[in-house]
Amino acid sequence: MELKLSDMMDQVKDVQIDIGEKDVASVERIKEETMKKIHNTKAHLPTAGKFSRVGVIAAVIAAILCVTAAATVAVKWGGFAFTGSMSAAEIEALLNDAERTASRKLVERDGTVHYIDADNKEILVLSADEAKAYEQKRQEEHALSVAESTSLVDVCTIPFMPNLITEMAVDDDGRFADFAFGNASMILLHPARKDGFDLMAGDIVTITLIANDSCILEFGEFKNGEFIRAEAVTAQQHSCTFEIEEAGTYCFSVEYCSSDASSFTNCMITVE
Repeated sequence: MELKLSDMMDQVKDVQIDIGEKDVASVERIKEETMKKIHNTKAHLPTAGKFSRVGVIAAVIAAILCVTAAATVAVKWGGFAFTGSMSAAEIEALLNDAERTASRKLVERDGTVHYIDADNKEILVLSADEAKAYEQKRQEEHALSVAESTSLVDVCTIPFMPNLITEMAVDDDGRFADFAFGNASMILLHPARKDGFDLMAGDIVTITLIANDSCILEFGEFKNGEFIRAEAVTAQQHSCTFEIEEAGTYCFSVEYCSSDASSFTNCMITVE
């Protein structure tokens, strides 16, 4: 497969989100900053003549990966947002963007992989071997970033690595903030100013929250930083209860397991 840096950069520069007339300032700012970083990365790359074939692939992968989380939004939304200060229209716009901005890939019979953005634009083409190396590097960097995103639990004890983890503080009344998140995104509940709930055997912990639609959530339990168990629930008005078996310091997680995105209100955790 013939591969030119200029050709690949032409594809990269077209990565974008079409958010139309929707007034979601945070998404617009992220889009603007993303495009600046992509263009700046392109501008500072050496000329194609100074690169070997392997070097070209490494440069393009670096241009995509090193834009960090902002670049990810160019092909799909960030996966989580606090919605307490948003209007109903803004939340709807955010969820619509989340549903339509997932990237995908097409694989030819010879293993050539075409990476396609949400607007059906091809942003990258790699051979089978190049795609394997690219995916491995991306997965390793992603797993590392998720593991480093929280100090409350040992992420490596979770059976399946989530796409992202957001620590969510619970106030003295057991309430936590309204939010929206998407597939494989997780929130990690803990008391404000503390790393976990100090619980005794026999305590009953109940997590409740209301979604804008019916969706699948997985509720998880962590003791002393290690994953213990999880339970999946399909509902719109969600409620999950854990009976504590041993004394310890506990955190609780909620992970979104549906394919699109949902918003949540009336969020509460109680201990009895």
